[in-house]
Amino acid sequence: MQKERVVIGLEGTQQSGKSTMLDYFRHVPGVHVVDEAAAFLIEQAVVKRGEEGRGIVAEPWFQEAVTNLQDEREQEAFEILDAPNSEVEIVIVERTKFSSTVFTTYLQRGYDGTSEEAEKVHPILDEWVQSVRDGEYTIALCNPDDVNEGDIENIAWEGEDKVEEMAIRKAIHETYVEVLGEENLPYLMLEGNIADRASILADHISEVTEGRIRIDVEPVLNREVQLEDVVINRIEGVTRPVEMGT
Repeated sequence: MQKERVVIGLEGTQQSGKSTMLDYFRHVPGVHVVDEAAAFLIEQAVVKRGEEGRGIVAEPWFQEAVTNLQDEREQEAFEILDAPNSEVEIVIVERTKFSSTVFTTYLQRGYDGTSEEAEKVHPILDEWVQSVRDGEYTIALCNPDDVNEGDIENIAWEGEDKVEEMAIRKAIHETYVEVLGEENLPYLMLEGNIADRASILADHISEVTEGRIRIDVEPVLNREVQLEDVVINRIEGVTRPVEMGT
């Protein structure tokens, strides 16, 4: 009998705190993290083509390449999750295929001409939304407003200055909220610092598993305790951080 899946789709615009959240939960036993496919493809393009490689996000084939690779990574994660005697109980996916709907919507609005012309350049596929509507996914959207403006620097979306970068980031976040509303998809809004966001996600995981899985984020609340100084121990099905040396 296949065990119940707990799958979190961690979504958000650039520099919205996704990687910070992933880096925390990556160290929690029982959690398997699926890293973002789009970032990997962009990094590979920059290596091969230099700065021009950043422009692949606007090329017609890019979203299909992203969703294909993302699907492969997610299926591998589900195989690990569903394997007999697997210790993995939670899968956190950084940007699901749903994100392609959001980014394509944003990119279409940047083109001149009719919406039909934009649609031919960047078709939006129903399967991108259906992948999270029909599955076990919970969408968790990172609010970028809590991220320091001085930290804004992104491999894909580099504007002429910080003002433009902030405007792009804001527009993509608003597109996320808009598309989620149009598709009537429920979601968690992750706000505040890393401790606040981790607590929101941990509470949700506890709720959907009826308390079977609990994640203690107390070490994150204590600013004197760094993540690298914490060991995560699982005791009787409960995940709890313990300071090293204690």
